[in-house]
Amino acid sequence: MYYFAYGSNMSTPRLTKRIKATKIGIGKLTGYQLRFHKIGKNDGTGKCDSYFTDNHHDYILGVVYEIAEQDKKELDRIEGLGNGYLSKELAIETDGSLLQAMAYVATDIDETLRPYDWYKIHVLYGAKENHLEASYIDMIDHVSASRDTDTARRDKELEIYE
Repeated sequence: MYYFAYGSNMSTPRLTKRIKATKIGIGKLTGYQLRFHKIGKNDGTGKCDSYFTDNHHDYILGVVYEIAEQDKKELDRIEGLGNGYLSKELAIETDGSLLQAMAYVATDIDETLRPYDWYKIHVLYGAKENHLEASYIDMIDHVSASRDTDTARRDKELEIYE
């Protein structure tokens, strides 16, 4: 099955530490905006959401991966399916054609939230690693983030990049 990662799971080191996945290519989801307003189930900070706008000028860039059904079950658990996210099949443009891919869409949002710095680093790493548009990377870079005062958690999150 295809999985469209547009947030922290764009980072291949992050995703492949969690599940087995094969990168298919870059994808584009039109009519949505990337927002960091999904309420994090473990820390209450902002996580990524594909927010539906129905505006054809809005889009989200991300990475299409192929994953196995048993790995989707593990990813559902990690992402908190039913606890702030729902799984949705979306039409993703890749290499000029459309394919159906599963993505997580937030059900619990709070527009006042900001992500932790380490979470934003995961998203930025993935955007840069996959050579997304410079303007898109710049948009992510300008998202305001909070430094996590739990240094052990921050270090654990970022150790995959060492």
